[in-house]
Amino acid sequence: MGFGQRAVHLLRASNDRAELIAAQAGYANGVTLRVLLRRKIGRGVNELHRSVDDCSSKYRNLLSVNEAV
Repeated sequence: MGFGQRAVHLLRASNDRAELIAAQAGYANGVTLRVLLRRKIGRGVNELHRSVDDCSSKYRNLLSVNEAV
């Protein structure tokens, strides 16, 4: 995996704190992870977590449409 792909995947797949994800992805701490994310991909932890919320709300909407059919 390239830079931070594991960290980005973990952030998008959960709402775990940056410190926990940093440890799981092999970074020194949450601050290091936050700084590197901003520098390399221009997005922060909260933005990546929000993408999880956006996806899950879209999925819930899709399920409600399918149930109505």
